[in-house]
This record gives sequence, structure tokens and C-alpha cells, in this order.
Amino acid sequence: MRNCRPSSRACRRAVQTFAGASILAAALAGQSFAGSIDCIEAKGIRSITAVDASTLKVTMFSRMIYRNAVSGKCIVHRAGHFTYRAENGQLCSGATIGVAGTGTSCTLGKFEEISPRNR
Repeated sequence: MRNCRPSSRACRRAVQTFAGASILAAALAGQSFAGSIDCIEAKGIRSITAVDASTLKVTMFSRMIYRNAVSGKCIVHRAGHFTYRAENGQLCSGATIGVAGTGTSCTLGKFEEISPRNR
């Protein structure tokens, strides 16, 4: 955002994205988790959002939300596009997830369900 004019739409969007990621990171930092599982159904994934370089938030179409602490450092890409290969229709811990446009990838940990009362 070096040459960003505050009046420009792109500048406002970048600031909102950064602020949203900061709020999400703060919200997930103190969450209690209902339990963890090894795999989730890939077709049920609504979105994957980078919270920080080592944490992903996975939202399902069922409105279930999972936190995933990845191994390695994912370069957070503001557009939030990730690539992965689902084995047998599932995304599992130990699978590699790539950050589109950066050439970096991370290894997924267990999927920790965020307790509904803490969403």
C-alpha cells in the first residue's frame, strides 16, 4: 500500500482486509475448542481464511467452523486463495495446502472445531 491514496477503492479494501484479519486473529486466539478431527469432507468447505502465517479458519457450508494450526509458514495472501488435493473427497491432517500466487505451501494439522458459543 506504498502509493495508496486514501480515497481510492483499492486502498480502502486493503485496509478493511487487514483490519478484518487482525480482528479474526484476535477472536480465534482465546477460543475454546469443542474437539478435533483428522479429516473433513472437501465438498463441504465454504471457505478457507488465513488468520495468520500458521493458522487457518475453515468454514463449512453447514456453518461448522474449524481452526487448523499448520506446520510451516504460509505466506498470507490477501485474496485468500488456496489450493489442495482432496484424497477420497476428504481434506486431512498431513495434507499439503498451497497458497495461490506465492509458491508456498503448508502441512495441515488436526481440524479443531470452534465451540458455537465462542464464534
